Amino acid sequence: MKTVAILDPETAASLAEHLRQAGVASERRTVIEESGLESLEVLVEDDRFDQACELAEQWQEAMASEAQKRVSQTCPKCGTPQAMERVQDSHYEELGLVVFRCRECGETVPL
Repeated sequence: MKTVAILDPETAASLAEHLRQAGVASERRTVIEESGLESLEVLVEDDRFDQACELAEQWQEAMASEAQKRVSQTCPKCGTPQAMERVQDSHYEELGLVVFRCRECGETVPL
């Protein structure tokens, strides 16, 4: 078994369901992070790993697109219209977070 992702429990369940619908079986195992937070590791059989990674990337892009549709384009802090842009950060992606930042004041909004 190979690890496809380590995510919070709700997000891991969503990814596992996406994989299942695409015909890729997965398992989830509890992982305790150094910070003490509980996460779930999503694992697949070795021979399905590459396919699962591609599916996970597609799922992540779809989740980010959906989140962008839900987020208001007006900054919640400064009220500047059309100011929110997605933050591209591997740390946020590893945590399964989609984060937006205001171009005007720098306020960040996680989803």
